[in-house]
Amino acid sequence: MNSPFGKVGRDVISPKVAIFIGDVFRYLKSGSIRDDIRKEVIDAIEPAAKDAKDANEKLILAGHSMGGVIVYDILSDPTAVSEISTRLSFPLAVDLFLTVGSQVAVFEEMRVFASSDPKRTGKANIPACVAAWWNVFDKMDVLSFLTEPVFTGVKDFNVDTIAGVKDAHGAYFHNAIFYERLRKRLETAKLV
Repeated sequence: MNSPFGKVGRDVISPKVAIFIGDVFRYLKSGSIRDDIRKEVIDAIEPAAKDAKDANEKLILAGHSMGGVIVYDILSDPTAVSEISTRLSFPLAVDLFLTVGSQVAVFEEMRVFASSDPKRTGKANIPACVAAWWNVFDKMDVLSFLTEPVFTGVKDFNVDTIAGVKDAHGAYFHNAIFYERLRKRLETAKLV
């Protein structure tokens, strides 16, 4: 990594990774920052669930990167799910949980979630309120991880965004292939 090419790559990627790691540690540390973030996400899930029920539509919750981690953290927390269900006056039922370029699996392997079982030897289960979980990753995205090796009942999908290592993490939503394949999968699964 001391070559000119290695230095350029390190200089471009290292600051982004450092900021990301800092955000992760701030969120995972119990306290007001984590509570405020969870409250904001829960406050967004509630009307989405009500709207889906009122329109007789599927509830699809999606999270990119750390957003997927936060949504998983909430959906895997029985207290949070109970709180949301109480506010809804019906049980929270997520038809599809979609993570994109996310780190849920690596954090579950590290057992950092409140729901993580430190004694677990096999795969973790998906949250009880989730019917299906799809995880989208790009092989060039160093911040995205496979989930199938860590969780039962989840399906990984590779999307080649044609972006390089430096840009892959943010390229999913700027790529027509991502939307095409997602739409087809949603139609096949009768989620739209």
